[in-house]
Amino acid sequence: MACYQKGSMEICKLPYSLKDGDIILKKVKAYVYRNQLYMVVYQVEGLEQSETYLMYLKMRYGEGKQKGYAPHYEWENEQIRLVYDRNLFSGNTEVRWEYLPIIRHLEKQYRNAYGF
Repeated sequence: MACYQKGSMEICKLPYSLKDGDIILKKVKAYVYRNQLYMVVYQVEGLEQSETYLMYLKMRYGEGKQKGYAPHYEWENEQIRLVYDRNLFSGNTEVRWEYLPIIRHLEKQYRNAYGF
């Protein structure tokens, strides 16, 4: 696994793909802040695989909230947000699992640092 520092964060790229059932998860990255995993990002390539994975997520976690017109869905509880975001042109999908306590902390730091 190749890792590199980006400010106070460490980003690790897995040198291989993973599988979730029959779906291949590519370009897997793990984001770490102060030795705590706070986000995992991966791609599902191709329209057929992306649609199959969306059906799987809906069966497992419910319908989710669709945002906008593009296939963008979110599932959220107090701790975790799952984001499914498909590119309309390529059919590829980026999926993000976010640990919300750290995400909120980082957003607050960013707002304080840049006055937003």
